[in-house]
Amino acid sequence: MRQGLKGQAVDKEDLSDEPRMRLDHFLKISRLVHRRSLAQEICAHGGIWINGHVAKAARLVKLGDLLKIQLRGRIAQIRIVKIPETPCTKLEAPTLYEQVESPHVQRFSKQ
Repeated sequence: MRQGLKGQAVDKEDLSDEPRMRLDHFLKISRLVHRRSLAQEICAHGGIWINGHVAKAARLVKLGDLLKIQLRGRIAQIRIVKIPETPCTKLEAPTLYEQVESPHVQRFSKQ
């Protein structure tokens, strides 16, 4: 591992050219939450997991990451299929993720 900015350890995976985005920003752009501040609050209370680990709002997400989101007493599993380079429209937002079916996970409705 190398030292990154502010002395943080950086994996070689983190240096790849694949698109990444902050978790709170992705949740807002994909319209899974209404406001970025709400996404940050959910993360602060441990309501979001990325690939099985509790996630902070500043965590970078990438294609293929599996998000487990707990909102209003429901849990959904979401797989990221696209990271937009520019802000997307309301119609494009549902194309950024796909819901993963699991018998013990309740499904969110796409609006």
